[in-house]
Amino acid sequence: MKKIIAGYIAAFGLVVMLLGLNACSTASSKKALQPAALSGFSPQLNVRHVWSRTISKGTSSYYLRLEPVVVKQSVFIPAYDGEIIAVNQKGKRLWKKNYHWDFVTGLAADNGLLFIGTRDGHVLAIQQSNGDVVWAITATDQVLALPKATDGVLLIHAIDGTLTAYSQTDGKQLWQFSQQAPSLMLHLSSQPQVYDKKVICGFADGKLAALDFDQGRQLWLKQIAEPMGQTDIERMVDISTAPLIVDNTAYVVSYEGNLAAVNLKDGAIRWKRKLSAYNKIATDGVNLYATDLNGDVWAFDLKTGMVVWRNQQFKLRQLSGVAVIKSLGVLAFGDYTGYIHFLSLSDGHIVARKRINITSVITTPIVSGDMLYAYTMSGRLTAYRVSKR
Repeated sequence: MKKIIAGYIAAFGLVVMLLGLNACSTASSKKALQPAALSGFSPQLNVRHVWSRTISKGTSSYYLRLEPVVVKQSVFIPAYDGEIIAVNQKGKRLWKKNYHWDFVTGLAADNGLLFIGTRDGHVLAIQQSNGDVVWAITATDQVLALPKATDGVLLIHAIDGTLTAYSQTDGKQLWQFSQQAPSLMLHLSSQPQVYDKKVICGFADGKLAALDFDQGRQLWLKQIAEPMGQTDIERMVDISTAPLIVDNTAYVVSYEGNLAAVNLKDGAIRWKRKLSAYNKIATDGVNLYATDLNGDVWAFDLKTGMVVWRNQQFKLRQLSGVAVIKSLGVLAFGDYTGYIHFLSLSDGHIVARKRINITSVITTPIVSGDMLYAYTMSGRLTAYRVSKR
């Protein structure tokens, strides 16, 4: 029977618990477990509020990556209680529907359709134009990973370790790959990625797999992080975020494990660095950027894995994944008190900060053109226009 660490235990709560096991009950140790206070900075960006929308109750206080999706001039926003709202890029509502399912994934989009997973293991295909359901199928188990939709195929990674390809047209199963799941895992799963007719996906046992896109045949399987320790919690090495693919290399990070660069041709590891993370990583084509379990923000050289810089001003602030705004030379991420922080790509110093509301930003901010979209647990999506001062 699989045990899943849900809610904030999946991230910040587990970190605090593990730290607390080794901490004495002293004033200094308690202070060390407190999230870092916000640091002062000199503003170097204009972050202008454009519009906001609140949809239902957001994640209903669950730790879920309910990612909105931007398609051309439209933004589609999901909520845990089954609601989806479509708005244009000015925030004006196009349509709104409740599907009476509990949504637990973000939205994927392709071929005029939206795709989303539910708590009880259903997957829905929905028309982007009007919100009508085209089809619904039952996956092998609960789906927490963001679906991947491309080239007429929908890839679904379920928590039982199965990765299934479906036809976008009618939901018919095309192939299925299965990887045994460990007895304890995070309430998060890795979104599959597609590159050069290969499907690349990370699993809860710390392995990265490459599969043939057309038939699901295993091409290679590589252990990125080795389970270590005596307890199930100590041995957790989940790969719970999407691999980042650049020039025939997959960059992947695991929980309580490693950040690694993997050759997509044969699975050979090009370099590996110790890093524990569970959120989306990003690149500007030169460096790789990540937030870790402790709240540090990192920049690594893509080619060598060497540390370029590290910002330690956000300890235990429960950071989201990072989004790069290459044209402005900055990256953006959210935290547990509803702030979006902007750092310089060159050296990691703070250049701007904006607060949405008082609830946590779990999902990685979305960059589309000159707009940045940030979504909080309470269901508030805010659009900002970011520019240099």
